[in-house]
Amino acid sequence: MLRATRALSRLNIQRPTLLVDAKRVQRNIAHMARKMGDAGVDFRPHFKTHQSAAIGAWFRDAGVDAVTVSSLDMAEYFADHGWSDITVAFPLNVREIDTVNRLASRITLHLVVDSHAAVEALEARLTHGVYVWIKVDVGGRRSGVPWMDVDGVMSLAHRIVDQPNARMAGLCSRTQATATTSTTCAECAPSTRRASHACPSCVRDCRRRTSPHAFPSGTRRAAASWTTSTASTRCGPGTSCSTTSHRHTSAPAEQTTSP
Repeated sequence: MLRATRALSRLNIQRPTLLVDAKRVQRNIAHMARKMGDAGVDFRPHFKTHQSAAIGAWFRDAGVDAVTVSSLDMAEYFADHGWSDITVAFPLNVREIDTVNRLASRITLHLVVDSHAAVEALEARLTHGVYVWIKVDVGGRRSGVPWMDVDGVMSLAHRIVDQPNARMAGLCSRTQATATTSTTCAECAPSTRRASHACPSCVRDCRRRTSPHAFPSGTRRAAASWTTSTASTRCGPGTSCSTTSHRHTSAPAEQTTSP
């Protein structure tokens, strides 16, 4: 404690201040970028934690060329600092379509939707091309189309594909790695608040209802993932049971997968 106090005195720090060990952070970024490359995963790190152009530059030095943010304001900030491929990993706010168009006119923009209202807003007012991901709720009940609602997902996907300025990119979900799980099946007992995965029979039914040709033509097959690649055999958190591609991606933050 005394040593830390002396160090703060030398730095003339009097108020709560963020101290960053630049060498350690750069080493961690390089390690993760190398790990993603070895796994064959497109690394799209989430910048919502640091929200710093300076730290963002360290990612660029490690070969990262696409990022994820949690708001359109943040997307504009990083676009202003040279990032040209940005995913806004938060369901679209239909009142910000003007900002969407402004951004889409200058960068490759990825958006997330989870309702027909959002898709309708894009259809009516979108003036520049964007990639669109469908948010799927895999058990956390935060946002997204319920993972067992295959028809709902397919309905949104077809509407997206039919739009001239929107390209269906795939599915995305927030994994529940830090959430409490239950042994109760989320589909067999939907009223169970903490249920977060499916029983084997529901997994088989989910996969049966989704054929290799289920998604509309034009759906982008190569997903840009901003997570770590893992494997799972359960339908629900951290899985991609609603698609035919079973190369799963999961992390405590966001997950993406394409059919």
